[in-house]
Amino acid sequence: MTHTYGSHVLRTFLEALGGVHVKDEVVRSRASRGQRRDNENKTQCQKIMSKTFTTAFLPSFKVISEKLIRLCNFEDHLADQNFCPVLQTLMLILHKTEPHKYQDLVNTITEKARLFHHNEDAGVDDVSNRLPDIVQNEVGSYLVELLLSLATETQFQELYYNMFKKRIIYFAVHPIANYVLQKMLSCVGQSKMMEEMLTDIKPYLEDILAVNHIGIVTKLASACRRTETGQEEFLQALMGAFHCADPEDRQKKIVPLLASLQTYEVFYTSSEKDSEETSEEKNVSPAPLLKDVNIHGSLMLQELLQFKRTQIVASSLVSLSPPEVVSLCCDRCGSHLMDMFFTSRTVLEKNKVVMLKKLQGSFINIACNRNGSRCLENIWKTCALKQKIHIAEDLSKSQERLEGDQWGRFLYRNFALGKFSQRRKEWVDVQTASSKKKQLIKDILEGKASSRKKKRNKNEEMEILPQVTSQDTSELHANEKRKSAELVQQRTDGRATEALSDKEIHIHTLADEESTSQAKGHSKKRKRKKEKKRVVRENDNIETKNLKDEIEDEIKKTVDTDEESTEQKGNKSTKMKKKQKVFTDLEESQTVESSKSKHNCDETVKKKKKKKKE
Repeated sequence: MTHTYGSHVLRTFLEALGGVHVKDEVVRSRASRGQRRDNENKTQCQKIMSKTFTTAFLPSFKVISEKLIRLCNFEDHLADQNFCPVLQTLMLILHKTEPHKYQDLVNTITEKARLFHHNEDAGVDDVSNRLPDIVQNEVGSYLVELLLSLATETQFQELYYNMFKKRIIYFAVHPIANYVLQKMLSCVGQSKMMEEMLTDIKPYLEDILAVNHIGIVTKLASACRRTETGQEEFLQALMGAFHCADPEDRQKKIVPLLASLQTYEVFYTSSEKDSEETSEEKNVSPAPLLKDVNIHGSLMLQELLQFKRTQIVASSLVSLSPPEVVSLCCDRCGSHLMDMFFTSRTVLEKNKVVMLKKLQGSFINIACNRNGSRCLENIWKTCALKQKIHIAEDLSKSQERLEGDQWGRFLYRNFALGKFSQRRKEWVDVQTASSKKKQLIKDILEGKASSRKKKRNKNEEMEILPQVTSQDTSELHANEKRKSAELVQQRTDGRATEALSDKEIHIHTLADEESTSQAKGHSKKRKRKKEKKRVVRENDNIETKNLKDEIEDEIKKTVDTDEESTEQKGNKSTKMKKKQKVFTDLEESQTVESSKSKHNCDETVKKKKKKKKE
């Protein structure tokens, strides 16, 4: 159990007996994980075989787990670097196979480790005596993080109120215990708990940043975004920690302060000194203030851009100078910030347009950079057609540089700039078609119905399905297929008639509008422009309908392939019977008609003979 190499064997042995896959972070040490990464980088073609387990050895696992719990000396082994990972694997397997034993083991660990013990005799500044020993240990802290990640809602509340409630600042300041606090913030799911945590941590934000434990602040921002509680309070507290909350003019400086992780006074005094030195030595205009971006600052700003209200952060980003924006796009951490700015749904499109205008004229410098090329490609995906045309025009001015650059040539190929410069109409058609297809696929995957009829049909089907038993499911599938086939035929047959009817209706409406415009004194030129725009919109709507039908047919084909394989066997016999009935009916009708015709012919012949005789 405590042997350096034997503990690894014991971990994999427990994993195989329990039939549960355990993460490599628990089973393997740091050195072995690093060695595996090196081997993967050296031989990329080699693939690691996936583990396969069975539950046939669970009885033997129960016996070994009981022996391990008996032999465990919780006072010493919880902090042992060899036995603690063995105990973690045991807990992960018991959590899935035997939850009652897992709960008993958790209770014994909390009692032996004295997690809920408070040392009130210790001083205010004595951090080590205020916290339990297992949290301060580098190995034991991983065990507490595992308890937090596997805890239920009631267990999580118990851990918070008994272990963190009155000691959050001590956890935040400690060099090892702060990771336990970060794990707790990443596991929060209830809004009430989040409000209590925010009220406890808010007063100490500046102290946490002073100790350089910035991961706590990023986890707190992600928890506010995930639970959608206390977002405005957190933003105000963060601006107060960076000394940019009281005057409203300073609030626009939140982005450069967070990106550099410096307060208002420190950031602007240092930047002013640098700008004065460069201007005196080289007689050049001062350099941009924001040069480097910290990874934690970038992560915090990305979380803030996903909040419900992003006016302050978005206006701060837009207020940056063009060189600062270019440096953000070309930075290793700032490029992800720009990606989030353009992909965020809560950021207004006005701010995005203003940002693109600031970048105009410097797209070539961004495209020829390692980080900037990736950032520009992500921006391209979110842009409209007009914005794409502006970007392509700017890049096509320096086409030779793009083709020769190691990073720019990818954008030249992906943006199809060669076709843009030679055959622009084809390029526009391709871009519009691709954008429409992407949007339609997104709408279908997200469950957004493209028309009211589809919504009604879906609601009717959802009301009918719960009432149907398992025996009638095959009949429902067959009826659904028939309905879908009839709808497809109706659409294919009625596309031309619908298009003609839409155009006739549009012509009548245009005539009525012309008469009203003449009465009011409007000019005919404006009306013609409006007519052209509306005609283009109708044509686009018809194209989108056709694309939707094509995509829906493809999806139905992929879904129905599995069902057809099972239903074909039962449907073949019914189809053959129907065909036989049809053939028999036809034969009977033919025989009846032939007999009637013969009878009529005989009567006519007899009548003629009688006439001749007479």
